[in-house]
Amino acid sequence: ERSIHDALCVLSQTVKEPRICYGGGASEMLMATAVSQLAEKTPGKESVAIEAFAHALRQVI
Repeated sequence: ERSIHDALCVLSQTVKEPRICYGGGASEMLMATAVSQLAEKTPGKESVAIEAFAHALRQVI
């Protein structure tokens, strides 16, 4: 019952104010995606290190 109430309150606030602030690891996932794309473009062993960093960013979440 409490969960339904909370969900309805969130929905109500979202309808009243449609702007949202992303959270819950959104910035880390965005950075990990960008770093992974860089790893694909980087040749050699450096790409392995860059991909490992992207993986580490995903693990933070």
